[in-house]
Amino acid sequence: MLTQDKKFLYIGHSTMPDGTVKVRFANDMVNRSKTLQKRGNDNIDYVNLPNPMTKLEALLYLKSRGNLGADVSFAVDLKIAEKTRQAKKKAMTVTATSIKNKNTEEAI
Repeated sequence: MLTQDKKFLYIGHSTMPDGTVKVRFANDMVNRSKTLQKRGNDNIDYVNLPNPMTKLEALLYLKSRGNLGADVSFAVDLKIAEKTRQAKKKAMTVTATSIKNKNTEEAI
């Protein structure tokens, strides 16, 4: 399964030891939180998603809930931009492959 198609049950954020805020995705919130704590992360906060969602869907859901601090909102916006670029690239690749296959079939 492609990473873009994988579905998650939780979305959240944590602050890394260097002060960077990162968006986090998980299917097992307890184990993920323990792992992050062992690595020195703090301010770990997760939200239950209403249903399993892809990363982009989960990011848009989190953004729509509001009440995000400035640092978290910035991290979410960056991740949305990244995932949107990846989705567009994937769509373009699929379209280009389809066109190439269609042209190959016509040439035969």
